[in-house]
Amino acid sequence: MSANILQATEKIAALEVALANEQPNYAILLKEIHKQLSEDPDCVTLLTEEQIAILVSGLEKKVGVDLIAAMPKPKTKAVKNLSEDDLF
Repeated sequence: MSANILQATEKIAALEVALANEQPNYAILLKEIHKQLSEDPDCVTLLTEEQIAILVSGLEKKVGVDLIAAMPKPKTKAVKNLSEDDLF
């Protein structure tokens, strides 16, 4: 692993602790992680699902929005309103 991914992994672990203990430095950690991943975007592909979930939790706390709940629901037609043209 490169030094960048190791540093990002350490900062994500620190972010997890900061979020769990409600420490105010989580915003600084988010900024540092963002900067690091922006400089080496290949590192993003090496993050685990758990690490990504920690980052999303930090962003949700900073922004004050539940990102999953804020996503718009897709507009779909009711089955009774479908015609043959909609299927092909």
